[in-house]
Amino acid sequence: MSALAAAENREDQSLATFDFRSPGKMAREQVRSLEVAHETFARRWGSVLTNALRSLVHLELVGVQQLTFEDYLRSLSNPVVLGILDLAPLPGAALLELDVPMGLTMVDRMLGGLGRPIGVRRPTELEAVLLREILEDGAEAIGDAFRPFVEVEATLSQIEFNPHVVQAISPSEMVLVLAYSVAVSHGGRSDGLATICYPFSLLQPAAERLGRAGWEQRPIVNLDGDTPAAENMRAHIAEADVEVSVTLRPSTIAAADIASIQPGDVIRLDHRIDEPVIGWVGGTRIFTARAGRHGRRRAIQILDWRQP
Repeated sequence: MSALAAAENREDQSLATFDFRSPGKMAREQVRSLEVAHETFARRWGSVLTNALRSLVHLELVGVQQLTFEDYLRSLSNPVVLGILDLAPLPGAALLELDVPMGLTMVDRMLGGLGRPIGVRRPTELEAVLLREILEDGAEAIGDAFRPFVEVEATLSQIEFNPHVVQAISPSEMVLVLAYSVAVSHGGRSDGLATICYPFSLLQPAAERLGRAGWEQRPIVNLDGDTPAAENMRAHIAEADVEVSVTLRPSTIAAADIASIQPGDVIRLDHRIDEPVIGWVGGTRIFTARAGRHGRRRAIQILDWRQP
């Protein structure tokens, strides 16, 4: 009997399937670290969108998957709102995707509409400008999510509506995809989906830090306590810079009028002259105030203050 025949007759012989397109996967603790870090992304982007749309926006992680970039592109609809992100100094590109109906609903709200459900179609040039702003805010939120591992400057380099023309990542490269449900409450409710796609090659420089889950286990400091840790934390918070801004009551204007605006045009707002302005601290509505002037600068006088 030949050696080949003997090998075929071995009772303990077993065969295993190996997919050469998927040579490996990220460790479970690394994926978990990214999931926890991206809770910051969901909160930050949701808060920014809430202010921009004047409607409550909530993002929730619904799934994490490791697959090839080719398979990821096949899962996307066409057209789609797809942002190509640069996360310098990390190599390569990441993707931030938003389904078209949700993207157009957000644009409708930004233009003063009711946010009614919109079908799948390619966005217009005006809509593309506003969608770019939405994705730019998402890119900044992704940069905040990476801060526990590495300082990155997250910027939107390009926006595409056809997933098949995207060549920023090799089709055979493994990617990590985080999928989020997106809910916009505006009297009614609109639901959609957003995904973030990271190629393994982009995450590789931060792989060692991703494996260190110790930062997740740091004890929570009670700021109301008298411990040295609490005093130190209060001191650092007191020195932090917080953005304070005021806004007028939202006004509505027809999209056709927006498209024809020229320098020098006057837009009449719904905000009355004697009506208080709305005050925001760190993106959260906190106070109302009366607008005025102090010396040669604009100023506000606080009317009421709600503790955050």
